[in-house]
Amino acid sequence: MFSASNWPDRYLYGQESMTIDENRLLKMVAQMPAFPASAYRIIELSNDLNCAPRDLVEVIEHDPILTLRILKLVNSAYFGLATEVTSVKHAVVYLGINTIKNAGLSIAAIGTLPKTANCGFDMERFWYHSLLTAAMARTVSEAYSQDETERSNCFVGGLLHDVGKAVFAQFVPKEYESCLHRSREDAVPFYLIEAEEFGLHHAELGGQVAAHWHLPEELVLAIQNHHSLDNAAEAPLIEKSLVAGNQLSRLAARESEDDIVELALLPPFVKDWIGCEIEELLPVKDTLEKECENARMYISMGS
Repeated sequence: MFSASNWPDRYLYGQESMTIDENRLLKMVAQMPAFPASAYRIIELSNDLNCAPRDLVEVIEHDPILTLRILKLVNSAYFGLATEVTSVKHAVVYLGINTIKNAGLSIAAIGTLPKTANCGFDMERFWYHSLLTAAMARTVSEAYSQDETERSNCFVGGLLHDVGKAVFAQFVPKEYESCLHRSREDAVPFYLIEAEEFGLHHAELGGQVAAHWHLPEELVLAIQNHHSLDNAAEAPLIEKSLVAGNQLSRLAARESEDDIVELALLPPFVKDWIGCEIEELLPVKDTLEKECENARMYISMGS
C-alpha cells in the first residue's frame, strides 16, 4: 500500500501549475455532450418514492436505441433465457427492475462520451472501472441503508465519478498524457498530478460537469468529493459508499500499475464506518465476478 509520506512534497502542498482559467474551464464543461434524457429521467424516477416499475419501463421504451440495446443484452448468451424477450416490460419480469434500471443507466451513459481518446487514455478501461465502482458503491450502501433511492444514487455516483477524467482527455489531451506518465513514474495518485497540472483534479471537474447536467445535488457533491473526504466524518452515505466502492473496485481488478498507484490509504473515518480494512471485504463479495462480467457486457452494448 502506498503511503502519502512517500510522495514528493510538491504533490502534498502544491506548486505553480498550468491552471485552467475559468473561461476555458466553463467552455470545456459546456462542450460536453448532453446527458441522455432517458438516463436523467431514470435517475429522477429512482428518487421518487411513488415511482412504479411501469414508469421506468415507459421511459426506456421511449428511447428506441436504448430499448434495442437492452433487449440485445437481455437476449444475449450471458443471461441464457430460454424464451426470447421482446419488450422492456418482459425484461423486467425476467430480470427484475433494478437490473434493467442499472443496465439502462449504464448503456445510456456509455453512449454519451467519445469512444476513444488521443492521449493514451483507455476509454474501455475507464468504463470498466466506473461500472465496477458503481456496483461496489451500491453493494456497500446496501449494508447501511434500506432506502432504494440512496442505493440507486450510489450506483449512479459510481458510474459517473470519474467523468472529469474523460473531459481532461478530450480537451487537453497532450497535457493529460503527460499526467498519465508522471503518475506512473512517481507512483503518485493521479488526482494529485492533475491538481498540480491543471489547478483542479478530475473529481472537482466531474462535479462541475454533473452540475451542468442538472443532476441531483447529492450526486454532484459525491462526484466532486470522492477524493476529498479526509475531514468529513459526517459525510452522507453516498459519499462514503463511493469512496469505499472506488477503492474496492481497484483492489478487486488490479489490472495495471495505475490501479496499485491509485490505492491510496482509505480515509480513517471510512474505514471506521465500514468496520474493517477494505481488503477484508473482498472474500464476501460473491457477486464480484458477476459484476465484472456485467461491466464488460454493458460496455459492449453501449459502444
